[in-house]
Amino acid sequence: MITLAIESTSKSVSVALLSGAKSILQIDSKEDRLNNDSASSERIQAGSEDKLPAGFVRKRSKGGSKTSRVFPPGASVLLAPMIKSLFSQTGYSIKDTNLIGIAIGPGLFTGIRVGVVTAKTLAYSIGAEVVGINTLDAIAEKTKVTLGGTLEATAHIRPIVNAQRQQVFAGHYQLEQNELKPFEPNEVIDREQWIKTLNPGDVVTGAGLRPIEEAVGLKPGVVIAPKSCWDCCATTIGQLAEKKFESGYRDSLWDLEPLYFRPSAAEEVRAAKLAAESKLSN
Repeated sequence: MITLAIESTSKSVSVALLSGAKSILQIDSKEDRLNNDSASSERIQAGSEDKLPAGFVRKRSKGGSKTSRVFPPGASVLLAPMIKSLFSQTGYSIKDTNLIGIAIGPGLFTGIRVGVVTAKTLAYSIGAEVVGINTLDAIAEKTKVTLGGTLEATAHIRPIVNAQRQQVFAGHYQLEQNELKPFEPNEVIDREQWIKTLNPGDVVTGAGLRPIEEAVGLKPGVVIAPKSCWDCCATTIGQLAEKKFESGYRDSLWDLEPLYFRPSAAEEVRAAKLAAESKLSN
């Protein structure tokens, strides 16, 4: 079975091709940018009038300030060319794909939408099956595999993803016979409150740790996983998708949706505006 895996819920987009849960090739946009010294340098040095590298965008800072920030290209720019390159480099055809594994969130709202729409469109066009994978599940699994036999038999793995607004998307899993089982439901929680929930022996992981790593490190007995397993990756998405597929699980091409956990900022603004208009009209 040939599986195309897509991970676009984080700043680093990745795609992978797998056969029998073994990775044939993974392409990672973060690695490509790190290896492109000229683009990296241009991004750092770019002034308000400077030309940006291909795909990079400039956004005005909030509050109407004259300053602006430069952002590297995201899933909307990178994903399709990366998938094309993946098949070109491996010698496979997109039509060889039997299954598409897609990270459905939580994470970056735009990246999630782009990834899910791409996966569903491709699956429809080539007649492939599709399986959605929770990003927190994948980070926990990647951490389990990375740490291997160093984990306690009943270890608790606590992945988090940055949810902005001083919050995180948090998961909590426990090992049972080397399989990860949900210990508590996924949730959106304030960073400081999440830190208070940590117990000695907990293994914490995920890109949401970056702003609070120092504070988490002060919690007695809490184990911070290596940074190499903090970011979700397409290979793990593909492996989990194949595992679910082999167990008989299928996602409906029409019903598969992004896993946001909460409305986007734009949706919240619109809801507040509609509520205010309704209040005035009454």
